[in-house]
Amino acid sequence: MELRVGTSGFSYKDWMGYVYPETIKKTQWFDYYVHFFNTVEINSSFYAIPSKKTMKSLCQRTNKDFLFAVKMYQEITHKGNKESLPYVLEAFNTIPEEGRQMVVLLQFPYSFHKTAENVDYLQDVMEDIPYDKAVEVRHPSWFKDETISHMAKEWNFIPVSQDSPFLRQVIPNDTVYMRFHGRNKENWWQHEEAYERYNYLYSQEELEEIMKDIKATNSNRYLLYFNNHYQGKAFKNAQMLLSLWNID
Repeated sequence: MELRVGTSGFSYKDWMGYVYPETIKKTQWFDYYVHFFNTVEINSSFYAIPSKKTMKSLCQRTNKDFLFAVKMYQEITHKGNKESLPYVLEAFNTIPEEGRQMVVLLQFPYSFHKTAENVDYLQDVMEDIPYDKAVEVRHPSWFKDETISHMAKEWNFIPVSQDSPFLRQVIPNDTVYMRFHGRNKENWWQHEEAYERYNYLYSQEELEEIMKDIKATNSNRYLLYFNNHYQGKAFKNAQMLLSLWNID
């Protein structure tokens, strides 16, 4: 059984003093992070195509066993435009070139409903990505009659499980990929700043409850990422889950 626990991103200014000591520089944040976890979701690749130089630098600061879950560029997942995909994949390919493990994470927005057009688009994108890939869909239409699970088997991707105020489920699969978004129901749809949605700290009892469902899948691999990032809550909860898992 393979267990990997980490956070969705690591470069947050509001982590200073909560996660990162005030004495270290921003350029040292990732070096600090890898002392605690064996995987990370790279979120910056959602906003801009990363340079191969940046990818290489991150790889060289980890050991050979480290796994990068790299988030797909937003033009592809949120705007339905695949033109940039070859350039994105070229940048991502730096990771396996450097001998590190990689999963490509494609997170589609709530507005990405299950329509014939979107199903065709998802299939096309899946066929164009030659790496391990995980797909997060958020609209309920994808989960009726286990639709996303059937697609995952047919098109060879990992269906992403989620814990959020409005969607909580663990999808049985050989690899369980789960994202913890927090349970901040009050600020999920209504907020002034984006970070308010993710301002939530899971209790030990909540994590124990979720962990039972995760372990019940009897999967071979678990990739678990906390996205409740505000003020380092994700970092704290990831450490807590690791501790609970080992104790159990």
